[in-house]
Amino acid sequence: MAALYPYTFLNHIDAKDIEVPLQRYTHKFGAHRNEVARLKAHEKDFLFQSLKMLRDNNNQLAFDLFEIPEAKEYLFNWIILVHANQVMVFDGPVTDAYGLLAPAEKRKNKRFFLWILKMGCIGWRSF
Repeated sequence: MAALYPYTFLNHIDAKDIEVPLQRYTHKFGAHRNEVARLKAHEKDFLFQSLKMLRDNNNQLAFDLFEIPEAKEYLFNWIILVHANQVMVFDGPVTDAYGLLAPAEKRKNKRFFLWILKMGCIGWRSF
């Protein structure tokens, strides 16, 4: 399947240009869920990064990526980026792009990370 948008476009997108690609990928996610697994790696990263940022009217996360099976590779990589500091740090203060992680989120990240390692569910991809 051909990519809807090339890697360079999605990874260097301006805020003013994000609306149309976001609509196209969220439509695919909602209406054609079976096609999400066939997206290219950069497209999945864009989709799940966008879903991770979306908020509802109460300023709560609109999507819990841990409940989306297609997001497990994205989450695994995200957890490594957020928690890695020579060793994986799940205790103590950990921040991501939005600030300090809550203890409940750190526990959820740790459980998911250890489960993935135990199950060997991730197909490593090269960048």
